[in-house]
Amino acid sequence: MECNIKNWTLMKWIRLVLGAALLIEGLRAHDVWIGVMGGFLLVMTLANVGCCSMGACSTPRRNTSGKRNENIDYEELK
Repeated sequence: MECNIKNWTLMKWIRLVLGAALLIEGLRAHDVWIGVMGGFLLVMTLANVGCCSMGACSTPRRNTSGKRNENIDYEELK
């Protein structure tokens, strides 16, 4: 839960505001589909799931320790 509260990005704030606005508009207009979309965005934001959440789309970091693996064994295939 602590990870979910800290480090909110701009995209997460946009999803939260858009989800809340759609949910409120769906309730106000008695439109089920708009309410479902707003609820879906809110759940995605608060549960920290969805596209590119939790670093799923990120690439691995480079080895910054400066050490290189010099002992690489190669086998020739014929």
